[in-house]
Amino acid sequence: MLTRQRIINPADFLKWQRGLIGSQIKGTDTSSSTAYAAWHTLMVRSNILMETVLKLPESATPSTLDEVVAALEKQHLKAHLHTKTWGDWIHFDDYSTVISIESMRGLSSSATIEHAEGEETEEPIPSIHRAFAKLGWHGIDDEGEFSL
Repeated sequence: MLTRQRIINPADFLKWQRGLIGSQIKGTDTSSSTAYAAWHTLMVRSNILMETVLKLPESATPSTLDEVVAALEKQHLKAHLHTKTWGDWIHFDDYSTVISIESMRGLSSSATIEHAEGEETEEPIPSIHRAFAKLGWHGIDDEGEFSL
């Protein structure tokens, strides 16, 4: 799995975007898409973001966002899709982990699980993996593809 050593709470991004911690990246445009890209780059380079990359095989038909949310709900996760100008996010009622899901016209074949502190190996991660596995997705790390 592609992982990082330290973890940041996704809520910190929202604080950053609101300008509460924006001074950490001096001179950065705080418009939504640019702000997120700068924040994500900083977190990855600083090794404080733990994530798992998920992909659908190129030969497969992309999943609809509704199918992804339904698959997560079948795993007893209370999932909610939030569409923002910088991308689509899936949040959970009972967990801080979020999923950044790339989509085009409601279809997706790539997503990133951004693990919250304390949720790296425990729930909701196994349930998320099962949901995506049932849709035919797989994980990707530095060594290549792996089954979920």
